[in-house]
Amino acid sequence: MLVGLAVARAAGGVSTDRLDAMEAGLLALPGLASQALAAADAPVRALAAQCAEATGMFFIGNGPNYALALEGMLKARECAGVHADGIPANEMRHGYMNAVRGAMPVAFLIGPPGRGHQSVASIARTLGRLPATLIALGREGDWDLRGVADTFVGLPFDVDEFLAPVAYAPAIQLFVVYLGMARGQNVDHPAESEMVGSYREVDGRLVYYIDKFE
Repeated sequence: MLVGLAVARAAGGVSTDRLDAMEAGLLALPGLASQALAAADAPVRALAAQCAEATGMFFIGNGPNYALALEGMLKARECAGVHADGIPANEMRHGYMNAVRGAMPVAFLIGPPGRGHQSVASIARTLGRLPATLIALGREGDWDLRGVADTFVGLPFDVDEFLAPVAYAPAIQLFVVYLGMARGQNVDHPAESEMVGSYREVDGRLVYYIDKFE
């Protein structure tokens, strides 16, 4: 990402102030990730216990945070053995709402401040009227999400929307680890999962080779 910022500076077209803010935010990410872990630990541990019998989950994000929704989906399948889908917030109205009725009882919304927040908050209001357990992850004090979610996990920092997937990821991953443990899964060695490649030393460097395509 630092290389991308350097290329953007050289190419022009993006203001120096914007690039400076992005670089400062990027360098702050390790500290923000630590804050996310500390703030989310207790609430997501309790949530995992409540959701242990869930038959399925939606992870919902918008814009850059759709990538984090996909990460939540993958880890829920891998570590917790539960069916999960990662959905862009705007796509929820295209048929997915009908699945939030018993078969998909848990919806986990990712809504940091930014351009994508309005769509996530709108979906949260709709989901709040359906028979689903609604969990929202956002900025501490976000009443648009806190007011409708069954459980709101607030993180005590501001972060650029484009960097939020990295800063918010520890909270999602921690939830999934606790969920897997609550469901009796071995989260360190998920069942039926294996590495598709291996590390090999080449000229004094470790290189990861993909050696399985099945």
